[in-house]
Amino acid sequence: MGRRPIPTAIKRCRGTLRKRDRKAAPAPSTWPPLGNDVPDWLAPDAAEVYVRVVKLLAGTLTAGDEFALSRYASLLCHWRRAHQTLADEGPTLTVKTMSGPAVEKQHPAARLLTSIAAELRAIEDRFGMNAASRRKLAAPEPADPTAAAESKFFPSVIPLPNGA
Repeated sequence: MGRRPIPTAIKRCRGTLRKRDRKAAPAPSTWPPLGNDVPDWLAPDAAEVYVRVVKLLAGTLTAGDEFALSRYASLLCHWRRAHQTLADEGPTLTVKTMSGPAVEKQHPAARLLTSIAAELRAIEDRFGMNAASRRKLAAPEPADPTAAAESKFFPSVIPLPNGA
C-alpha cells in the first residue's frame, strides 16, 4: 500500500500541478455544498461541535463531508470526556491483585485519550484544521497586490530588440 494520491485541487493550490497530472485528473466534485442541518443522530454536545466546525470551514465542505465531520464531532466529545475523567481521577488506578498487593495501573481513559487523539489528528489534517495542513494548502499571495499588477503590465526590465 503506497501513498494516497493528492487531489488535483490541492496540487493546484500548492502550485505543484504538472501537465501529466492534468490528464489523469478526475472531474471536479459534483457534491452539493454542506448545509447547516445537523444530523439528528448526533448527541447534543457533538451537535454543538458540528455547528462550530461547519461555520469555521464554510464554503469548503460538501455533502460528502457530512459523515467525516460527524465522526470528528463525536470523537472530539469522547476525547473531552476522557480528558475530564483523567483530570478528575488521575492518570493511574490502584488495582488489587489476587496475590495480595495493590498495583498502580494506567487509567483506561489514558489509552482511550491517546487513540482518539490520533484519529482526530488524521481528520483535522484532511479538513485543513491545523497549521501544517493549512500551510500546505495556502496559495502564495503577493505582499503588495498593486505591485504585482504593475509588474505584470509595466515590467521594470524592457526587452531590447536583437542587436541593440
